[in-house]
Amino acid sequence: MKPQRATLVVAEQKRPFQALAKHGAVVPARRLVTYNHFTILKHVNRINPVGCRVHKYDKKYPPNCPSCDLSEEHYDHVWKCTGRQPWRTTFQQQLRKGLQQAWKTPPALLDLILALTAHVVEEGTDLPDSGQYPEELQEAWFSQQLIGLDNMMRARLTQRFTQYIDANLEEVTKTSNGQTWTTNLADMYLQPGIPYGLAGQKR
Repeated sequence: MKPQRATLVVAEQKRPFQALAKHGAVVPARRLVTYNHFTILKHVNRINPVGCRVHKYDKKYPPNCPSCDLSEEHYDHVWKCTGRQPWRTTFQQQLRKGLQQAWKTPPALLDLILALTAHVVEEGTDLPDSGQYPEELQEAWFSQQLIGLDNMMRARLTQRFTQYIDANLEEVTKTSNGQTWTTNLADMYLQPGIPYGLAGQKR
């Protein structure tokens, strides 16, 4: 299957984020996300100030995780750190609420998004059986895997999610369609990651 390009939804006042163009299709969003551009650039390009990174550039900063006993904090650890469980719980609850109540997400897609997110942020969470989903969602899942499931947390989402929403909403309108749904989802993913203080730590 031909891989889908990622739809990167990072909304701000200045556009079109030329520096991000080489990493995927940049889709201007209709909402504003009140994070500065430099922080967004660091987040979506995986150069956040994790312990191992800041220690590499300045030895006065320890490489360990400030939220648990891990001796070297790396990027993937941030999402699954045991010391950040309260953040994880709150984030997944907010994600479910948005998908169910605000964005009118079809049940099968809602279940898939929550399952994929849990796999990324919860240690030991297995992926669900793909056979339980409609063929269109299986294709969307495999397309997202080609982009990277962890890239969902950086708002890099396959366009097949957008296409699925457009095909399955009861009524597609200017304010309720695949693009607005994807923008809302990306906004939700960016909110916990951009400050990068998932446990309130500062570097």
